[in-house]
Amino acid sequence: MTRLWAVAVLLVLAVAVTCRDPLYSNEWAVEVEGGQEEAIRLANKHGFTYGGKIFGDYHLLRHSHVSRRSTSASHEKHHGLLQENSVRWVVQQVWKERVARSGVARSRVDRSERVTLDVCLNDPDWPKQEWYMNHCSGLDMHISGAWLRGYTGQGVNVAVVDDGLQTNHPDLNYDAALSTDVVDGDRDPSHPADSTGHGTKVAGVATALANNSLCGVGVAPDARVGGIRLLNAAATSEVNDAQDAMAYSFGQDAVDVYISSWGPNDFAEVDGPGPLLKQALRNGATTGRSGKGNVFIFSSGNGGGGRYPDSCAFDGFVNNPYSLAFGSVSGTGRRSAHCEACSALIASVYAEDRNNAGGREMVTTKITSECTGDFYQSSAGAPIAGGILSLALNANDALTWRDLKHLIVQTSQPDSRLNSSDSTDWITNAVGHRVSSYFGFGLLDASKLVDAALTWTSVPALQTCEMVHTPPAPG
Repeated sequence: MTRLWAVAVLLVLAVAVTCRDPLYSNEWAVEVEGGQEEAIRLANKHGFTYGGKIFGDYHLLRHSHVSRRSTSASHEKHHGLLQENSVRWVVQQVWKERVARSGVARSRVDRSERVTLDVCLNDPDWPKQEWYMNHCSGLDMHISGAWLRGYTGQGVNVAVVDDGLQTNHPDLNYDAALSTDVVDGDRDPSHPADSTGHGTKVAGVATALANNSLCGVGVAPDARVGGIRLLNAAATSEVNDAQDAMAYSFGQDAVDVYISSWGPNDFAEVDGPGPLLKQALRNGATTGRSGKGNVFIFSSGNGGGGRYPDSCAFDGFVNNPYSLAFGSVSGTGRRSAHCEACSALIASVYAEDRNNAGGREMVTTKITSECTGDFYQSSAGAPIAGGILSLALNANDALTWRDLKHLIVQTSQPDSRLNSSDSTDWITNAVGHRVSSYFGFGLLDASKLVDAALTWTSVPALQTCEMVHTPPAPG
């Protein structure tokens, strides 16, 4: 496995630009020669408990006599591990803030009005979803058009990386094989008792079942969904690099699409993946899905949004070369108030935005086996995108993660009716595509995406170039 010495400098630089002092945890990530047995031996010898395999030769060790949160690093424990011949790399983990990309819960969906649609489902809240699922006029993501072509997400596996999942929700096609709990160290991703159910809401937008006389319907209703619990129940959670890497390394052979509707508190600090998570994302893109690459979707926006002069370029999860990020559009085609601009946005999706005129609700599942219309902001946009990409994988399961990027560019709608709050910044790039820092290459179009996927020829593997500076020899 590629060793991580070179990225240690990048980690130091990342800490240097943060606005708060680091908070050290009682966990260490250790690269060990000799496998799990040797890692357990080292843990026992140095007073640690073995916390599990992160990925490859990297393991997690935890020390009960070190404070879980401390402003001081534990140098003694650190250097004790470094003295071992089998230890190639070790880093004490640092807590970082992760913020859910949605707002506060509101009122339940009004089910009093029924509308006649081209696609008829018996889910009682389906009429409330017309504006983003089955618009039929004006700006439309044409999701129902992909369904009518026969693509509903069947055979696609989705994992929601969040604060948990209601595993017995009657409107979710839950799969335990796609699920784990990084927080508690077991395989049950259920929400803790005090949870707001953020992960369950994300899952419903992407995969809620169709035609079961319950709630509404997800974008990819026949996809299977699992939960990877990485965050705690609070709106702001603390995680470390090892936990991040364990979450995104889980199930890379089985999960097609990972959806993450959270991010760093980026109006307060510049933050992104640590060295372990960077490697985990690289592993997923190069070896996941039998070499076709996992699809990693990260939510963009909310860190500053309309309240601060912010940019999603400050978010290293959005900017990671192996991830996909999408802008958010209100029901009127204007950029959502929580949307941030940057060149990393590849396209846009609808997401409810009550701060703009014409803002509308988005139906999804919630804990207690019910449904709700209070889900909004970019937390809702990421699962919309994940569901649409699941439809494309249903149409052609041979697509690589890079194929999907190319297909998005080719089929999204750079409509002039998409505009920012005050002006538009659409330009034509060097290869003739219209592109915007607010909307990427335009609004996702599910029908065009699945049509193009059926006859798509895979693009070559990603090629990267690195410049290595060799200092002159002394003298």
